[in-house]
Amino acid sequence: MHRYFNNVNFCCLIAISYVIVSVQSKDSKPCNTGRILIGNINELTPELIPYNGIYVLSNSNKKNKLNNQAVYKQESGERYLYFLSSSRLVASQWVVGPSIGSRQFVLKSESPNPTSDTWSVWHNDTQTWIDDHLLKSVCVKQNFGKCTSGEIMLKGSLSKRFEKQNKRLGAYSMTSIVHELRPVYRSVKSGEFLFYSSGMWIVGPNVDVISGGMFVIDAAWRPEFIVSDWVLFAGSYLSSTQGITVTCRPNRFISNKRKQWKSKQGAEERKSNKVEVLLDALSSSPLSATEETTLYDDNIITSVPPVNACSIRSICYHGGKCRPAFNSTSAFLCQCSPAFFGARCGQRIMCGELPTTDDNIKVVSQTGRGFLDVTMYRCVGNQRMVGPAGIICQMNSTWSEPPSCLPGAHRITPEEQLTR
Repeated sequence: MHRYFNNVNFCCLIAISYVIVSVQSKDSKPCNTGRILIGNINELTPELIPYNGIYVLSNSNKKNKLNNQAVYKQESGERYLYFLSSSRLVASQWVVGPSIGSRQFVLKSESPNPTSDTWSVWHNDTQTWIDDHLLKSVCVKQNFGKCTSGEIMLKGSLSKRFEKQNKRLGAYSMTSIVHELRPVYRSVKSGEFLFYSSGMWIVGPNVDVISGGMFVIDAAWRPEFIVSDWVLFAGSYLSSTQGITVTCRPNRFISNKRKQWKSKQGAEERKSNKVEVLLDALSSSPLSATEETTLYDDNIITSVPPVNACSIRSICYHGGKCRPAFNSTSAFLCQCSPAFFGARCGQRIMCGELPTTDDNIKVVSQTGRGFLDVTMYRCVGNQRMVGPAGIICQMNSTWSEPPSCLPGAHRITPEEQLTR
C-alpha cells in the first residue's frame, strides 16, 4: 500500500506509537447499558472472527448469573461472555465461550470488569494463549449496532488546530467497492473515501492511499463499530482525538414519516394500517439481487385506497427510502439500502455455495452467507497464503475471489503476526 501524507514529514509517524499507547491505557468500567461490543478480532485470528459482535445482558428465565456475575449473550449468535472464579489452576477472569460456564473458552481477560482492552486469545495451531493488543470489549449505547441504510455519519467537534479536517466530517454512503474484506464508503460532501487497509480505517481521496492525515487504528469490520480514537494531522504533527465518532446516518425521510404518523388521529391510523396490509400483498414478487440500489418503473406500487403512501410508517423496510412516483402521492417506490432488495426492501442479499478451492486450504470460520458476511481460510501445513485471508459476500450476490496457498513457503505464526 502507498502511504504518504500531504505536507507531512515521514518522521511525524513516530507520533503513532504514542497514540497506540494512549488508546490502550483506558481503565475498564462496569457496563450500565447491558450491551458490550467485543471487537477487533481480525484476519490474524480468522477462526475467532464470528466471536465479534454485541453481547447483551441476559434476562431470560434461565440462570443469568454465574459466580455472582452477569452473563452476556451474543446478540446474533450462540456465544457467551461470563465470569469464572479463580481455582488452583487459573485466576479469576472474564471469558468468552460457546456455552455458559464452559471451560472451553477462546478469549479471556483478568480484568475485574467485562469491559477491557487486555485480552488473550487461544490458538488451536500452537495450543497456546497469546496476548492480543488489538482486541477490546467496550460498553456501548442501546442504539449501537449495524447501520441498515448503508449510510453513516462521521461526526465530531474539532478544535482549531484540526480545522482543516472538518471537510472530511459528514455523511458517507456505502459503495459497491470492497477492500480487504470490508466495505468502502464515499463522502457525500467531498467525494473522498473511507476505507480499511492494513489495520486502519482511513479517509482520503483514493482507496489504498493515505493522503490527508485522518485515520484510526482499528480493525472493525464495519466503520460504525470503530471504538478507538482517531488520529489527525494538525499542520505539523499527528495527534489523537476523542472528538470523532461514527454513527448511523439518520434517515430524514423516515423521521418525517414518523412525525406524520404520530400526528394522525385514530381513524387515519386505522386506514393506514389497512393500506399497509394491501401493500404487502401487492409487493409479493421480489426483484433480482442486482437491483437493490436502483429505481425501476416495474417496482412502482400503487396503494389502494389512495393515500400518501410515503407517510406510512416503515413503508420501506430495513432503512429503505420511499419516493413518490408519477407525481402521485399514492404511487411509490422504495430505494433499498445496499444489503436488501425487493419491492419494499424486504429481502436480504445472500450468496450461494462457497467457491471451489484447492485441498491445501480449509475454511476456519464463517459469519454467514448474507451481504458483507465473510468466510475465512487457513493454509494447511507449512504454506503461505496468497491474497486476502478470506472472501466476502458482495452486492451482486457472489463471493469474492478466494485466496490460494503456496507449498514450501514460510508460514508466519500467530505469535509473529501479533508482535509485528
